Amino acid sequence: MNYDWNFARLTPYAQAFLKGTGTTLELTFLIILVGTVLGVLVGLMMRNLFFRRLFYPPVDVLRAIPPLVLLLFLYYLLTEQIIGTSVSAFWVA
Repeated sequence: MNYDWNFARLTPYAQAFLKGTGTTLELTFLIILVGTVLGVLVGLMMRNLFFRRLFYPPVDVLRAIPPLVLLLFLYYLLTEQIIGTSVSAFWVA
């Protein structure tokens, strides 16, 4: 079993790989920024007993759902037929 590691076959797709890398980096920075802000706000609110009782059930449910299942669910839930406007895959992610 001898595999030929010829990466020259991938050169026609170089632009697609670069675009995908750029989208990945853009999503990464956006998610880190939004996640940090929301995490700090929710963390500060969790000091209050009322907010702690309010936030624990939805947080536990969301943590129990695998991320890929959640992405697919949101992608097909946020369609034009359900919410009245279309949401791009970038913003669902």
